[in-house]
Amino acid sequence: MNKILSKKIESFIIQKRRLLVVWLYSLKQVKNLKQFGMIFYVSKKMNYALIYVNEEEIEKTEKRINKLHFVRYTQMSYRPDIEMNFRS
Repeated sequence: MNKILSKKIESFIIQKRRLLVVWLYSLKQVKNLKQFGMIFYVSKKMNYALIYVNEEEIEKTEKRINKLHFVRYTQMSYRPDIEMNFRS
């Protein structure tokens, strides 16, 4: 049984993801964004959606999302690029 568990643990790989903010004209087509990644949050008041996308495909996915007719523009999260150690 230990061999089976160790094989499952070895095959598990954490994928790096990045947040993509998608500003929308209308929320009617939010379900169409599911094909690009995991929808984390949708703001009904401000008309935007937060989507987690695999980091390797972020640029290609951002271009594809920008081509959709219900999307105003997209913004990439810069949090992975910022060093989180604030000590001098």
